[in-house]
Amino acid sequence: MTDMSSLEELARLVVREFGSTYASVITLNMRTDLIQRILAALRKAKAQEREACAQECDRRYELWSSYDQREGVPPSLKLEAQKRANEACYLADLLRARGG
Repeated sequence: MTDMSSLEELARLVVREFGSTYASVITLNMRTDLIQRILAALRKAKAQEREACAQECDRRYELWSSYDQREGVPPSLKLEAQKRANEACYLADLLRARGG
C-alpha cells in the first residue's frame, strides 16, 4: 500500500479496490456511501485512540505530580518529576486540541 496522506484518501483507495473486485454489482452511489462510512469509522477510531492516549497522559501526570508530596524524595528527582508531569499535561492537552 502506498503512503496515505489523509483518511479520505485511504477510504477512497479501499473503495476503489473493493469496486474493482465487485464492479458488476456496486454502483456509484454505493461507492460514495461506502467511502463516507469508512471515513466515519476511521475518524471515530482515530478520535478514540487520541482520547485513550490523552487519558494515559493524564494518568502519568497524576503519577509524576504525586512525587512532590512524597517524603524523602531528592530535590533532583522532584524536579525531574515536575518536568515529566508538565510534559504529560502538555501532551494530553495537545492530543485533545487536535481532536479527531
